[in-house]
Amino acid sequence: MGSVREEIAKNLLYNRKKKGITQIQLAQHLGVNNSAVSNWEHGTNSIDIDTLHKVCEVLEISVNDMFGIYSNAETENISEHEKKVISAYRAKPEMQSAVDKLLEVDSQKAEVKKFRSVYDDMDIAKEISDLTEADAEFIKNSGKAKAGN
Repeated sequence: MGSVREEIAKNLLYNRKKKGITQIQLAQHLGVNNSAVSNWEHGTNSIDIDTLHKVCEVLEISVNDMFGIYSNAETENISEHEKKVISAYRAKPEMQSAVDKLLEVDSQKAEVKKFRSVYDDMDIAKEISDLTEADAEFIKNSGKAKAGN
């Protein structure tokens, strides 16, 4: 396997998992067989440039991201050790969730949970605002009755 193919394979797997889509879903977006996606991620086959461009659009990344090419401004302050850590992180997608939690960088999932919580609170508020005074009085009296038992 060539080094460019290895880089694309590694970054394809990383970015697909980061986006939270399966090989089958990516294949459907691209109009290819899911075995093609598997072969690209394992470095068995090379992806053609037109399909690579479509993959980048679906994953919302740049072609440079897929090739692992970053501008000097992005990498000038990254040590060799940090580069190795990033590479190891990308090579172990099954460990990324644990690392994210350990480093408290699981912000996207936290934001989703926060959004769901706000949404649930809004549903409760709507239900409460739909109560009539008679409903509120009934609930209040039900609580008193339970307390008296």
